[in-house]
Amino acid sequence: MNEPAGSSLRVVLVVNPTSGDGRAARGAHALLAALLDAGVDSRVVVPSDRDGTREAAAAAVSAGAHAVIACGGDGTVHDVLQELAGTSCALGVVSAGSGDDIAGGLGCSVTPASVPEMVRQLTSDGARVVDLGRVIDRDGRSAVFASVLCTGFDARVNARANALPRLAGQRYTVAMMTELSRFRPLAYRITLDGVTSERESMIVTIGNGDRYGGGMRICPEADVSDGLLDITILDRVSRPRLVTSFRLVYPGRHVELPFVHTARARDIRIECEAQVAYADGERVGPLPVQITALPKALRVISCD
Repeated sequence: MNEPAGSSLRVVLVVNPTSGDGRAARGAHALLAALLDAGVDSRVVVPSDRDGTREAAAAAVSAGAHAVIACGGDGTVHDVLQELAGTSCALGVVSAGSGDDIAGGLGCSVTPASVPEMVRQLTSDGARVVDLGRVIDRDGRSAVFASVLCTGFDARVNARANALPRLAGQRYTVAMMTELSRFRPLAYRITLDGVTSERESMIVTIGNGDRYGGGMRICPEADVSDGLLDITILDRVSRPRLVTSFRLVYPGRHVELPFVHTARARDIRIECEAQVAYADGERVGPLPVQITALPKALRVISCD
């Protein structure tokens, strides 16, 4: 007698119970039921903190899980992928955050309806393989990221937004308007594949994926499978011009502006006094930072 297609698969759902006011937990419950119905060996882990999230993902990899489903927002996904990078264990996401930029950029959201396709990909080794970025900060701390690393104005906005309530998904916009009144251009030293330039800039972002801040396409041409990182630099500009340009970031048309510059590179160094980098919306640490493209570093379940 033949076993069901999913019977040899092992999947772990790592759930942030507070994400989306319980939406992550509800989504995980529905997905678990669908996986069990499909004969997939599945279980749920509910960590109490971020360290627990990483520990749960690491344990799943060590136990030979075929996939880890991160149920929560970008912070949960970011913590899980730290342990999945460079392994054969695939990432899936039950999106329940205020931004969900990683899942949106990688196309790795899963639902109960997509379980048959998920099983097909895992049993046929058909999961998509994507790049990541690796960043090392001034103090030697290292992290991988899937979407965007930011410094300067948008890093400060990121820090402020993280301290705000959900605000119906508008906290990044509120944080940006608050931060705008006090921000000044910064003196950057940027090295792209060994070529160094110095400039006064408002924003320097590095994109493995194209979006951050809840769908703003800051690096609109970024391709998660090209082995390169995209750089978007916004040079010194007046506050009114920065505000009026903001609406162009969502469709990615800001790159048409004369004070916005783009490039691609494999190895990047960013130097600037008294600044901090954020990646996938999470604090990395102080500049300078060294950033490297990691080609084909992550398997993802593509069911979008």
